Amino acid sequence: MGGDKADLTLSIDSSYHEHKVHNIDLESFSSLDVVKIHNIQKERFRDWYSRGYIKASKEAEKQGKKALFSRLDVYAVGLFKEFVETFRFSREEASKLTDLW
Repeated sequence: MGGDKADLTLSIDSSYHEHKVHNIDLESFSSLDVVKIHNIQKERFRDWYSRGYIKASKEAEKQGKKALFSRLDVYAVGLFKEFVETFRFSREEASKLTDLW
């Protein structure tokens, strides 16, 4: 996780919505970034994260601190979402599959 900052456009969700992310470390994304990239409701994302179905490379050290997601974590969240919403896998099954990836 270098200190380089940049503007970049990510197009990694299944419906190809673009989300412009401004001035972030190129290898880390906040939960808000992930929610916007994959068009996930904040409450649903919070539930998935708090139950351990999705994981961040750098967990929040204490309450009020941000968890940071790597680019691979962002891809894994997208896969998890597709497994659950499109293919109707249980959250447990989808989590196991994305852990293997």
